[in-house]
Amino acid sequence: MGTFSEKHKVPRFSLITVNFQSALAISRMVRSLPPLFLEDTEILIVNNDSDDAPLLSRLFRQQERIRVIDSVRNVGFGAACNRGAREAQAETLLFLNPDTRFVAGSLAAWTAEFLSSERSISAPIVMHGQQEEAWGSGKVVSPASILLKNIFPCTRFWSWYVALSLPDWISGAAFMMRRSDFMEVGGFDERFFLYYEDVDLCRRAQQAGLTICRSRQAVFEHHGGLSHSSHRGKKQAYFRSQDLYVNKYYGSRWVSLMRFLSRVRAAIFSWI
Repeated sequence: MGTFSEKHKVPRFSLITVNFQSALAISRMVRSLPPLFLEDTEILIVNNDSDDAPLLSRLFRQQERIRVIDSVRNVGFGAACNRGAREAQAETLLFLNPDTRFVAGSLAAWTAEFLSSERSISAPIVMHGQQEEAWGSGKVVSPASILLKNIFPCTRFWSWYVALSLPDWISGAAFMMRRSDFMEVGGFDERFFLYYEDVDLCRRAQQAGLTICRSRQAVFEHHGGLSHSSHRGKKQAYFRSQDLYVNKYYGSRWVSLMRFLSRVRAAIFSWI
C-alpha cells in the first residue's frame, strides 16, 4: 500500500467490500466514488470466490491503494467483513456491498457528520430503482414484527413507520462505523452466513450504547442480488439466518412456532 496524501500518511478511511461473483460490480462501485474521497481511503476487497482471483488481479493490480485479501473458501459475508476490519489501517470503516454505487450528495458531508458524533453507526440513503430501499432499515426485529410483515407485506407502510424515528437497525449494504466500536461489540456474528448479520450487529451495538443513524448527506443505489446463484438459494439462506436470529434472542420455542405458522400460511395460500 502506498501513502495516501502528504497530510495523511495512513488512510483516514478503510473501505471494506466482499467479493463473490461480483468483481465487475466492485470495479463500478469504486469508480462511482469521488476522487477526493479515494485519496485518503484504502480499499480492502475480501475475496470469497477463488474463481474470481485472476479477474480481480487484472482489474486492480495497478492500483496500490486497493488490496485483495483471498479467503480459502466462501466464508460468508459477516466473516469476510470481520477479516477486512482486522486488517484495516484506518479508524473509520466504510462497509459497501459490491452492488452499491454512490449517486448523489456528498461523502465529505456524510463522513463529517459521522465523525462529529460519538459511538454511532451511520447509513446513507439507499435507493433501489427510483424509490428508497424498503427494507434498508427498521425497528427492533422480533417474532411479532416478522409475522406482521409476512401478513402485511406493505413496504410503503413499513418505510413510513421507520421514518418516524431513529431506526434500530440499518442495512449492511452501506454503513460507517468506527473500528474501535466494531471490535468492541465483536464485529459480525459469523454464524450468520448471509442475511440478518446487520440486524444482529445493530442490536448488540445498541446494547453497548451506540446510536443507529440514517444520514441524508449521501445517497447510494443498491442493485441487490448480484452475489446469489439462485432465488431458491437466496430464500434458504434467508430463512436459516432468520431462525438463527430468533433462536439467539427469543429461544427455540419461537423458532418452532414461526415454522408452524409459516406452513399454515403456505397451506392456506395453496388452497386459495
